[in-house]
Amino acid sequence: MKNIRYYLSFIIILSISVGYSQNKKKEERSQWKFTTGIGSVTIEAENLFKINASIYEGLIGREFFIGKGMSLITGVEIIRARGNFNDGLGKQQFLTNEYITVPFSFQFSGNKENGMFLFFSAGVYGSYLYKYKQEDVLNTSVVTKKGLGFNGGIQSKLGIQFEINKKSNFSVSFKSKTDLLNKYKKYSQEFKMKNYYALQLGFGFSF
Repeated sequence: MKNIRYYLSFIIILSISVGYSQNKKKEERSQWKFTTGIGSVTIEAENLFKINASIYEGLIGREFFIGKGMSLITGVEIIRARGNFNDGLGKQQFLTNEYITVPFSFQFSGNKENGMFLFFSAGVYGSYLYKYKQEDVLNTSVVTKKGLGFNGGIQSKLGIQFEINKKSNFSVSFKSKTDLLNKYKKYSQEFKMKNYYALQLGFGFSF
């Protein structure tokens, strides 16, 4: 738990520091980012099951330009993963996991041509599983738990960005990520997300 807390604290402190230093400069050196995406993921419940699930995600964040063709992106992301499986009695169960995630990525952008350019980003993230829900087809058995624990991992993204005007842009990207570590409450079911792939649409703007 301490390692997870140190990790999240480091992300928050560094993000605030970068944001403060950038705000002392020109406002054009940063912009707001909004992304939404859909995709698929493999959810592993330790010593219990492994299922394929659909994912729905949305992020509100900030991009800080720190050099030519290089920027730092962080924010708050909400992820909802939903899948189904058969329990030990053969009954179909539906699983829904909802996460709050703080990503921290460095983005590298290519040369702009005709108002568009390719970009690649890579970084780390910390996730908090704030809600878990399992229910059967007829809703005769519904189990809901909150605040189960933390996950952390690495992620990468490849995409293309289109300039709308000098202060706004639109992007399409493909993201992949995987959990590398976790820390859950005692006696709580532990989950990991693997083979996470999502198609994203993004919008960025500055004032």
